[in-house]
Amino acid sequence: MENVTADAKEKTVDKKEKFPSGELLFSVIQKEYDYEQARKTAMETKAGILIPFVVAVLAFVVSYIKISNFTKHKEYSLLEAFIYISYVFLIIVTVLSVIVALIYLMKVFITYEYKRLSISEFNMDYAKNPKDAVVIALATRYKEIIEHNQGVNNNKTNYYQIGVYATLISTISTILVYGISLNI
Repeated sequence: MENVTADAKEKTVDKKEKFPSGELLFSVIQKEYDYEQARKTAMETKAGILIPFVVAVLAFVVSYIKISNFTKHKEYSLLEAFIYISYVFLIIVTVLSVIVALIYLMKVFITYEYKRLSISEFNMDYAKNPKDAVVIALATRYKEIIEHNQGVNNNKTNYYQIGVYATLISTISTILVYGISLNI
């Protein structure tokens, strides 16, 4: 009778899962993985929208630069000299901020190594393991992948923010260059 009871206890212990919340954890980690993928796509889409705008700002500024006014040799009053110096300074600021914006917005697109779950890891050995152990192993692997991809996406976010700030600076300085060019 004792052997039967011991066997029954052993079977009960074997049927109990070692990781009862494994599937819940795996579900959460999969959602985080999907979130990081969506974040990457959204960042690249936003940068893709800004790049043509930055190029348009550059084309606009280049078309309104009046170099011919600088080739005239005449004496300028203090106010005129200030306006011309401001004009040149703003052109330089605009061009530099456009270059910075383009560089950083393009860095958002540069292919960084995004980690993914390799299908080569899936083999018959996985199939022989208990379901809850496989779920926890996959969740652990996904966690490592997500931590790496979060770092990559955080860098892309920083590049995007710098690109946006540079775009704002170039837009404001373009408006000022245009305003000054109308009065030169």
